Amino acid sequence: MTESPESTSGLGGEVPSAYVGQPPNKTVPTSGQNPTSTYSTIAPPPKQHGGGTVRRVFTALLASLFLLSIVGNVYLYGILMSLTAGPIESIFTEGDHKNRIVILPVNGMISDQQVDFVRAALSSLKQNPPKALILRVQSPGGGIGPSDRIAHLLAGYKKAMEDEGGGIIVASFGSIAASGGYYIAAGCDYIVAEPTTITGSIGVIAQGFTIAELLQTIGIKPETITSTHANKKDLLDWTRDWTDNDRRLLRRFLDHGQERFVKIVHHGRRKHMSLKQVTQIATGEPFTAQEALDNKLIDEEGYLEDAIESAKQLLGMATQDQPEVTIMQQPVPLLKRIANVTSPSVGDRLGDLPFNADQARQLLIELTRTRLEYRLDLLGP
Repeated sequence: MTESPESTSGLGGEVPSAYVGQPPNKTVPTSGQNPTSTYSTIAPPPKQHGGGTVRRVFTALLASLFLLSIVGNVYLYGILMSLTAGPIESIFTEGDHKNRIVILPVNGMISDQQVDFVRAALSSLKQNPPKALILRVQSPGGGIGPSDRIAHLLAGYKKAMEDEGGGIIVASFGSIAASGGYYIAAGCDYIVAEPTTITGSIGVIAQGFTIAELLQTIGIKPETITSTHANKKDLLDWTRDWTDNDRRLLRRFLDHGQERFVKIVHHGRRKHMSLKQVTQIATGEPFTAQEALDNKLIDEEGYLEDAIESAKQLLGMATQDQPEVTIMQQPVPLLKRIANVTSPSVGDRLGDLPFNADQARQLLIELTRTRLEYRLDLLGP
């Protein structure tokens, strides 16, 4: 049979020849369907050129701006906190808040940072005075000036609180409370030292170095010029070898610091020691806790809890009374706090690094200048 050129046979009926050979992705209409309506619904969408790339770039830009906004806000928050944050008082032992006792720790080398912390802590405590203060010392000492300022701050706080019926201060010594560490505690009402404490070391030390030979080796010749009538202005110049005159001047300062140290210890321990007794042991020699007890530099061997019990006795509290005990702490820097979330050891290191030019410059000055210190030197400078 001869087929008409207008149609072709198929399994589902006849298909118009106009649709024969269409691409395989188009549906071939079966019998009873309208070819025109079928093909109009499957027309491919128009292609967009470059729209996807622009969208991705715009999205990435928005995400970057969002992240920068977060970082900027965190940085501004850190600056604000560093300007306004003060010592934090947190619970050490639960108990009766009306009979609150506060622990004030002094740890490490005594420096201007320690002075700032003690000043801020005592200022805060004056607004809400405790019944007694525990000065917890874990320090080999430090600078003459910072040690003297902390002792002065504690004496001022004690006098102010005595006028309000308080002012009890008990010292608790940790592993080491020597030289400047003892200096700041000498005026306390009662001193308790752990059995393994190293204390005493009543004396002043100064250490410095000169780099004259080093400069000569590398071919640098420093020049120092003073005004006409200030010919002693360059004493202790570290770019040249020291003379006997340099050492004589330095020892004069050291002797003055020694006299001040003896005076502070005698004033604080005057109920237990004469001026002559203090002078006899003020040789810079460190003492064990037992030796310090024998020399009347401390009142008792014991631990922090024993110091708290001693404070209770001085306050007239019964043994069974349980006062609330809190501790003053320095606020944790923001960068250190963030680092501690993932790695506490990294956070500890970050908290002590100098992060600005002024701190770095101060560090260089500290490393090169001659320091007069109330410090016990067991491991070298």
